[in-house]
Amino acid sequence: ISHISINIIDASSIVMIITMLQLLFGFLSGILTGAAIQRLALRCNGIEIGMLMKVLTALAVVYGFRAYECTTGVRILFCVGAVVGSALQPVGLTGGIACGKSSVASMFGQDASIAVIDVDGIAHQILEPGVGEAYVHIVKEFGSLDIFEGKVKHDGKNPRIHRRKLGEVIFSDSVRRRKLNSITHPIITKIMLIQMILLKIKGTHVVIVDIPLLFEGRLQWLFGLIITVACSPEIQLRRLRMRNKDLSEEQCKDRIASQMSIDLKCKQSNIVLGNNGTFEDLEKNAIAVKKSLLRKHGRFSLAQLIFFVGVCEIVFDLF
Repeated sequence: ISHISINIIDASSIVMIITMLQLLFGFLSGILTGAAIQRLALRCNGIEIGMLMKVLTALAVVYGFRAYECTTGVRILFCVGAVVGSALQPVGLTGGIACGKSSVASMFGQDASIAVIDVDGIAHQILEPGVGEAYVHIVKEFGSLDIFEGKVKHDGKNPRIHRRKLGEVIFSDSVRRRKLNSITHPIITKIMLIQMILLKIKGTHVVIVDIPLLFEGRLQWLFGLIITVACSPEIQLRRLRMRNKDLSEEQCKDRIASQMSIDLKCKQSNIVLGNNGTFEDLEKNAIAVKKSLLRKHGRFSLAQLIFFVGVCEIVFDLF
């Protein structure tokens, strides 16, 4: 009797493992499908083609569900995966320092259908003592240098990190800069991913990530479309000196040199917004790009279309 019960337990365990694997497969395949369709929809030239791809994919998915007799759990997790996958292909907005990227981000953010994630804001947040995840690691690595606000008092309180002083320490030293990036980039990326998924779950139409070091952090794979705001090196240096009057010309050049060149960023981008002219010219081009993004995203997501087609299939089966 004990032998029979052991066999029954083993059989039930195997069934449970198979079921879990099926659910996992449904979720992962949903992520891959959602990400692929989102990327294709953003990058295709014809706006209608992107929506057509979503509809055809939804039909193929529902047909596949039926052909392979997928369980309700697998179908639901596929749709959840499709939401996550599409969320992991937002629009990346980048550019060189003082090229006008923040101005473009502000223009995009004025539309209620668009949410802008400010990676620079996340970088500020993680440096805060007692709040930021990176604070302890940075203090351990660079605490012996002049990176704090005011005079450091040894009274048990955590001094605030002065970003400008920290910048002076790392911009002219590539080894220190790489060390700082190895501390901050993984933490920033984790927070950014969480915000992207939460915004998509809330139903945000378009998610744009304002990320200065997109290419330097090798995060191209994470974005369905990359927009770079660019200007000539001469204008970039002049604008940086006007914006940061406390920096010398040499310090400005160090900050520009610490980033990938604008030419290389433009070659790896899908859209380049030139900013050699007036603010009005930049605004006009940014508005045109914004309208195109809103149309390309369409009114319905892949997960919504799968649900709609699935409901239609059930209704037709009843009759």
